[in-house]
Amino acid sequence: MLSLYMLFYDNPLPLSLPHPFSLSSSFCSLSLTFSFFFSLPNLFISLPRCFFLTLSTSLSFFISSLTLSHLAFLSAFICLPLFFCLSPSSTLSLCLPLSLQVYIFENNIYYQQSQTSVAQRLTSSGTEGVVYNGIADWLYEEEVLGTSAAHWCSPDGAWLTFAQINDTLVPKMEIPRYLGQLYPRAKIYPYPKMRQPLPSVSLFLVKLYGSAHTLQILPPESLRFSQYYVTMVSWVSNTSLAVRWLNRAQNVSLLTRCEVTTGACVEKHKISSDGWLSKQGEQLLFSPDGSTFFLTVPTQQGAGGRFWHLARFTARAQHTGEESHFITSGSFDVTSLFAYDERSQRIYFESSEEAPTTRHLYSASLSGSLHRQCLTCGLLPDCTWPRVQLSPGLSHFLLSCYGSGVPTHSVHRVADPRDFFLLTDNQDLREAVKNRQMPLTKLHTLAGGTRIRADSVSRSGSSWTGGLS
Repeated sequence: MLSLYMLFYDNPLPLSLPHPFSLSSSFCSLSLTFSFFFSLPNLFISLPRCFFLTLSTSLSFFISSLTLSHLAFLSAFICLPLFFCLSPSSTLSLCLPLSLQVYIFENNIYYQQSQTSVAQRLTSSGTEGVVYNGIADWLYEEEVLGTSAAHWCSPDGAWLTFAQINDTLVPKMEIPRYLGQLYPRAKIYPYPKMRQPLPSVSLFLVKLYGSAHTLQILPPESLRFSQYYVTMVSWVSNTSLAVRWLNRAQNVSLLTRCEVTTGACVEKHKISSDGWLSKQGEQLLFSPDGSTFFLTVPTQQGAGGRFWHLARFTARAQHTGEESHFITSGSFDVTSLFAYDERSQRIYFESSEEAPTTRHLYSASLSGSLHRQCLTCGLLPDCTWPRVQLSPGLSHFLLSCYGSGVPTHSVHRVADPRDFFLLTDNQDLREAVKNRQMPLTKLHTLAGGTRIRADSVSRSGSSWTGGLS
């Protein structure tokens, strides 16, 4: 387990990131901590502040009883302190094994084989506001990847994949920033609008052990001479990764599997649509040997229209493509994939099957009748839109209920979800809102052809009412 402690400093000290990190044992101590289902193959930090960072290796015990409690790891640790400053164009990653550190400074990638070794620079083309190596520009951070990190470590830490994003041809937009002065300050962003050039993006592979060896991952031939997005990168194994490519019109999506030894990619799945394709950043699930993978794809469900459903893809003999089998069907969407348990032949996912206004954790058997079970439906009151985190061994899950009532957090056994331990019920908040007037939500199911008279909407008490015709 990795325990992480940070102290934030509002006044950054003038430390230079590319120099080797200095270590000191004066901050180390022996302590007990508890953490929940916490795995951290990568650590991303992208705040323009200074940090005191403590990394600790630990001996951990997971308590799986219903007393105090099957929620915690007990850990004795020895810590390694680091102190450094990050600029807005910097991020830090810890690749397994944890002695290997990869970070971005001034849009270039550096790595250290250990805390005491000299940092080596992997790229030199980084230019502030123009060329980004391993870190996202504004468009990719906000609209595509959803994170500032654009680099991915292999599970064994031997390889690094990174995106190089070039904004040279992207038109600039000036956005005013109101920081308390009499006049706003302008911030220049590369901002592509309709029919304007997109950032060009390239993917590269770097071998981190031994001599640094770099390969470029080429896009599919159909996209090679046009504008495209890279919406998802995910390692399948130590030697292969999956990449999803999306065309400029966002109506053709290609999933490829690429080998690190050659950089060659093979197309595994293609989705096309008359309109925009959503869910292009969704992570895939793979079997341990990589021969089977799971993803959601849109499929027609009778007169109800197209819904996103879970499908299993298995490699056919003689490499003639992928054979697909749908695991779910019906007038609902599978919204997220969580985990695949090869031993029990079950897959865990989030779905709106109970109602369009809800999300719940489901499991489905991959053998026989493909029976599926809702693990969180009706489990706790006012818990219709929970967030779920499964433990690494898939024996327990953390249930965080964020609606429609007061938030609660609890730990449940997968085999029997009603066997649980309540972490917090926010009783103080529950008492505070008991005598307060809270928003009242009303849901209406509209039949085909139903019209809403907007001019008749009025407020009554604590709710809004409107006329239906």
